[in-house]
Amino acid sequence: MTIPPRVRAGLLGLVAAAVAACASSGPSVIPITPEPTGEYHPGKFVWYDLLTEDVDRAKRFYGGLFGWEFEDNADDDYVSILHQGRPIAGMALVRRQEEISVSQWVSWLSVTDVDVATERARAAGAEILREPRELEGRGRFAVITDPQGALFAVIRSSSGDPIDAEPGYGTWFWTELWTGDVQASASFYRDFTQWQRTTAEEAVLEDYIVFESDDSPRAGVVEIEWEGVRPHWLPYIRVQDPTAIAAQVESLGGQVLVAPAPDVRGGSVGLILDPSGAVFAVQQWPIEGGGS
Repeated sequence: MTIPPRVRAGLLGLVAAAVAACASSGPSVIPITPEPTGEYHPGKFVWYDLLTEDVDRAKRFYGGLFGWEFEDNADDDYVSILHQGRPIAGMALVRRQEEISVSQWVSWLSVTDVDVATERARAAGAEILREPRELEGRGRFAVITDPQGALFAVIRSSSGDPIDAEPGYGTWFWTELWTGDVQASASFYRDFTQWQRTTAEEAVLEDYIVFESDDSPRAGVVEIEWEGVRPHWLPYIRVQDPTAIAAQVESLGGQVLVAPAPDVRGGSVGLILDPSGAVFAVQQWPIEGGGS
């Protein structure tokens, strides 16, 4: 689907405002980490925000699927998402425009210097939707769309980044860029992050780029396989049984776009659409039987 420039500009402005709302809810906004960690991992995705057209349905969907809990802010413009009592994400209301859904997950990338990263991104052809600014309790952030149109945010957290640890079930596992030009996208991000590309032998799949920092895998880059899908960052949630998760999606109001199947990464992954149109993936890890 091709979005006319006028409509696209309006959508980007709407999304930028919603992302800013996620990050600017006043004194009730939660930090990236509940307790200061004192450590930073530039190149790591450290936070996720859901922009949704229906907050109540989103709560029922994600609560039923993963057991997530929710805390409303006093002014009702932002919802904190918790897993086993710990904050892992946020949620904000965004309204549909021109009959085009703008519901989506927004991934937040840790950088050493938000201002430097923003200027390098701009020089490389990115559009800055929200210029760098400070948010008490959260840190300094900016909102960007890359040259292919994928939306993301960069941040220097005032409380430090989450420590590198094995992700638990029901928490964030991976973040993957779907793009129309893998090499161009890889070059763009490498220019202002601390990512290093792994060798071909270390890549998870053929024609799949994996980037790392601090000797840890941080993100994947893959070409979009379907027409009409816009470039975007896709977050993954670790689960014990992706087939069991997929079986619950429809009854909770969502849709399974790609069901777990043996010929797709050994049946370890599923692609899901939530009730208002935000896409995410579920992943079993490690993959049983070593499938790929």
